[in-house]
Amino acid sequence: MRRSTGNGRRDEEVVTTPATTRAKRLARTSISARGVVYLLLAYIAADIATSGGNGKRADAEGALEELRRQPAGPELLGLLAAGLLAYAGWRFLQAATGDRDASDPADAAKRTGWALIGMAYLGLTGQAVALIAGRGSKSEGASSLSRAALAHPGGRVVLAVAGLAAVSGGLGLAVWAALQRFERYLGGVPRSMMPLVRVAETAGNLVRGLVFAAVGVSFVIAAVADTPRDAKDIDGALRVLRGHWFGRPMLALVAAGLLAFAVASFVEAAYRES
Repeated sequence: MRRSTGNGRRDEEVVTTPATTRAKRLARTSISARGVVYLLLAYIAADIATSGGNGKRADAEGALEELRRQPAGPELLGLLAAGLLAYAGWRFLQAATGDRDASDPADAAKRTGWALIGMAYLGLTGQAVALIAGRGSKSEGASSLSRAALAHPGGRVVLAVAGLAAVSGGLGLAVWAALQRFERYLGGVPRSMMPLVRVAETAGNLVRGLVFAAVGVSFVIAAVADTPRDAKDIDGALRVLRGHWFGRPMLALVAAGLLAFAVASFVEAAYRES
């Protein structure tokens, strides 16, 4: 089947099979769940900018908890958990099949990245299920995890490597966004929508990448200085940012970027081609 990319590129030949159709449906459903998580994160980041957050946490766990507090929260959280599980499954499927258009080193890197994302979302699904069951999350903060790592021989190296990996992944995501690499997945988007979609995808992924890189830098600092308290998760990094004179405007930009990524996720869910 031949399709138009909808953004000025030459039409491509696409072979549609039942397996690819199922994979596309899985991708679209699960990306919608990701969009919900980032929509909640944008709300919490904006709340931290304006009022300090009032006990809310600007991370995935905090987003799930915020959803649970809403009317019909457990039911909504159950639907989101199913979507997050689907997202994890889709990423594991990508890790298993790889990218046929990539070189061997690039394909191996992508497979590894997809598998790690799948594991992260599988853990997030577990957190959602725990909240539904009323047990709450047992996850530890970044400072506690870094303290545990630094208490063991070689822990500083492990923490530094993890931080450098986060910095590398975050900066790579920012560059990927700046180069508009996401367009390969958005062939079905109407041409009239593409300018706004490009802005949302670029801004959203740039913000995500820079936030991930900032978290990674904090882990490297904690490893080098042997100070576990310096390790920050996303929530900690945003609250440190708020403490500076420029913090609130920057947090507003972060919230806008996370909202842009949520919107981009919903558009991608509607129009993703592969």
